[in-house]
Amino acid sequence: MEVQYETYAKTINIEANAMIHMASKAYIPAVVAYSGDLANTVAALEAVDADASVQKELLNQVNVLLKQASAALADLESKLPQVNSMDSMGAMAHAFHDTIVPCMAALRAPIDELELLVDQDVWPMYSYGDLLFEV
Repeated sequence: MEVQYETYAKTINIEANAMIHMASKAYIPAVVAYSGDLANTVAALEAVDADASVQKELLNQVNVLLKQASAALADLESKLPQVNSMDSMGAMAHAFHDTIVPCMAALRAPIDELELLVDQDVWPMYSYGDLLFEV
């Protein structure tokens, strides 16, 4: 049983660290750049008295999801060391299941939504559509 607990804990730990790296080094910076481009577009349209309502709505959606992703990333980053410092492998495996996996799901949800909103040229990874239909 101890071996199974250790295998599970190590697997989730690797996945959580990969999520942290991907979110902090690829997804969130790409979304920040995209939201900056959107903000510039809104400002340019408003400067010539053009309707920027669609761009504003998209910018608001992106910013809400970016804030959710950032908060979920911070939560995951703060809880992972606590779980990794546990002495009992059984308790650690249960903590990964009960604490870290939900944090990972909370981070994945806004990132998945952002993938559908952010321009494909800016998105740092292949999209699900690319993987399904372009490979």
